[in-house]
Amino acid sequence: TTNINDTNDDIGKDLVNRSGIEKGDITFGGERRDFIKFGFDVIGNTSGTAYKSVNFRAFLTGYNDSHEAQWDSKRYAGRGENFYTYQGADRTVSFNFKVAAQSKQDMAPLYKKLNFLLSTLYPDYSNEGFMRGNIIRLTLGDLFVKQPGILQSLNLTVADDYPWEIAFDEPEGGSSADMKETPQIIDVAATFKPILYALPQLESNILMTKMYS
Repeated sequence: TTNINDTNDDIGKDLVNRSGIEKGDITFGGERRDFIKFGFDVIGNTSGTAYKSVNFRAFLTGYNDSHEAQWDSKRYAGRGENFYTYQGADRTVSFNFKVAAQSKQDMAPLYKKLNFLLSTLYPDYSNEGFMRGNIIRLTLGDLFVKQPGILQSLNLTVADDYPWEIAFDEPEGGSSADMKETPQIIDVAATFKPILYALPQLESNILMTKMYS
């Protein structure tokens, strides 16, 4: 979209960065090839199938997979200790990824995809005006392959030493006329709660990938 020279076919271009918001299920072959598969499908509340998807370069750090047993405690009169009743379990996955533009042409697609992903945290309203949440499917290598769940939070951070696009000659209508003064790199911290396909239970291997089962 910029006036900067963008010829020479696809040589030297980051086609993962430049991929847009796609309709339907995400695919990782061809121009979306990366060392680690990483992307999000958004499930339509009406259709129940993936209606849009985005993927990013797998600049991944800080992966954390937390499993928590939930117990209610009760203390009876005259007793000093607690008694516990098991209530269930919860799982929270957190990870960080970096959105980094490699060229001016990467900026607009990256920001459009990131804005779309942020929008999934906000309500989707039915034709009758009822508020609905959004279910996404996460692909993160082979740890999660189109795993449905809730994207609970996205926290965006720009480090002090990250460069910004300055759109140098934008006021004069030059080659940066369609650029925005925005960070070229953004750190994103994500929190995801998986919705499991099968009932988790003692000695089950369904909580982690089945590739080694």
